[in-house]
Amino acid sequence: MTKTTAWYRKGAVLFLGGLLAASSLLFVGCGGGSSQSGSSSTPMTAEKAEDGRAKLSPYISATNQYNGKMVTFAFSIQPSLEDLRSGEQMTHISLPDFDILQKDLKDARQKSSGFDDVDKAADEVLAALKDLAPLATKMEGYYSAKTYLSDGYAQAEADRQQYLPLYDKFAAAYESFNSLVDKHNEDLQAAQLEAMKKAGKKNTARFLEIGLKASHIVDELAKPTYDAAAVEQQLKDLESLNNALDSEEAKSYKRDMNSFIGEVREYLASGDDAKKFNDMVEEYNDTIDTANRMDTSKLDSQK
Repeated sequence: MTKTTAWYRKGAVLFLGGLLAASSLLFVGCGGGSSQSGSSSTPMTAEKAEDGRAKLSPYISATNQYNGKMVTFAFSIQPSLEDLRSGEQMTHISLPDFDILQKDLKDARQKSSGFDDVDKAADEVLAALKDLAPLATKMEGYYSAKTYLSDGYAQAEADRQQYLPLYDKFAAAYESFNSLVDKHNEDLQAAQLEAMKKAGKKNTARFLEIGLKASHIVDELAKPTYDAAAVEQQLKDLESLNNALDSEEAKSYKRDMNSFIGEVREYLASGDDAKKFNDMVEEYNDTIDTANRMDTSKLDSQK
């Protein structure tokens, strides 16, 4: 099945503090919590995985904020980009919140993410934003003030020619950065999942596994082609796992996850409709927001 173009940006669950039960828990095969550039086969304590996610959390927050808005406002940001590329004269422009991303990343870079490749990629994004963020702010002001009515779009054309190469440089840098943050976060989350299983924290383990499975489904559907029957089987497994999550703290999360499952099925039935894809990712991001508001220490508390 061939996928149509869509504005794909997903959020991620933030650091889950206080989950670990014992320092003796060990597991293998995830990205290191110290300055590592990739995966490692060295055993890692459960505490080290938790520390790794704590260090990565400011970077996840930055991408969550940016990605969420990119999906929510794709209906206006994407057409503006297409008009800029075609050279069409506009009366309104909608651009990403580059200034907010720039601030969030500058704040995050006060400390290392714990991963050399993420730190380097974040610096490359900031370098790309140095000229892009103020230019975008200037362009938004130009269109808000309708200056094109007095200068015959002269400044608009000059800004357009400057904006597009800067944007393309940023987009490539951000794609790499976002992918690295997502990869390391999921590796550490998988490590925490194994720790929770060994510690007998069933609901916390289910919560982590549900998050991983949902993320993998979105990633699968973002590929140019996918096996719809295989995705449906993954949805059934996710649905079963979500139904098994037995905690009052997870009540809203379970409801939102079921809504996400429904959006995935709507997308599968739509024949790869780009809007349905964005609706699905937006529902996924809403579910992530709910997860990040939960007190996960209550998931396995005594009833």
